[in-house]
Amino acid sequence: QEPHIDFIGNTRTIGTNWIVVYPTDRKTRRTLKYRSVIFIKKSLTSGQWEELEIEGTGDITAITIKTEQGQFSIFSIYVDGASDDSLQIL
Repeated sequence: QEPHIDFIGNTRTIGTNWIVVYPTDRKTRRTLKYRSVIFIKKSLTSGQWEELEIEGTGDITAITIKTEQGQFSIFSIYVDGASDDSLQIL
């Protein structure tokens, strides 16, 4: 499901214990429509996760989480029913 976007262009979390991670291009292309976000619990320190840079789309958000056992990546992908552009970028 697409995140709710407010009049400023941000999405909201439930409560204050979450960090919102937006698609990479949102920082440089404010007019880009984005349909993907990831919520990260604030108890994960910034040293435990990092954003993966995925250019050219507002439909993919990705992070890597680092643990003692190793690291893994999480992707939030919005796939438009009319095209598979997001899958082509991956």
